[in-house]
Amino acid sequence: MQTETPVPPTAVTWFEIAVTDFHRAVDFYETLLNVELVPERMDGMSFAKFPAAEGGVTGCLMEADHLVPGGASTIVYLSTPDIEAALARAATAGGATVAPKTALPGDLGYFAILKDSEGSLVGLHQAG
Repeated sequence: MQTETPVPPTAVTWFEIAVTDFHRAVDFYETLLNVELVPERMDGMSFAKFPAAEGGVTGCLMEADHLVPGGASTIVYLSTPDIEAALARAATAGGATVAPKTALPGDLGYFAILKDSEGSLVGLHQAG
C-alpha cells in the first residue's frame, strides 16, 4: 500500500545565488532590497543570508569554488513591496532590468526580472 506524502507548506525551502565577488554582490542585494544581509563563513565558503520572518523561506548569496553565477537556468523570485523602486535601486547598484514590472493574472500581483551584479537573472515579486 502506498502512503500519501504530506504536501509541504511551500515548494521553496532554501535558495542559493552564486557570486564571484562576494562584497559587491552583498552590496548589490542590500541596495536592491533595502535590507541587511548576514555574512557567514562555513567550510571555506562565504555566504550572506537574506532576512526572513520566523518560519519564512530564505536563502543566501554563496561564494564557493564549485558555483558559477550567470545564465538563465534558474530564476529565484525575491519579494519586494515596490518593484519599480527595487529596479531603480538595482540600476544604481550595477544591475539591469531584463523584464519590467508586469501584472500576473488574477490577484497574484506583479513580477519583474533583472540581471544582478554577477550576471545572474533574478526575479522580483510584488503581492497584488
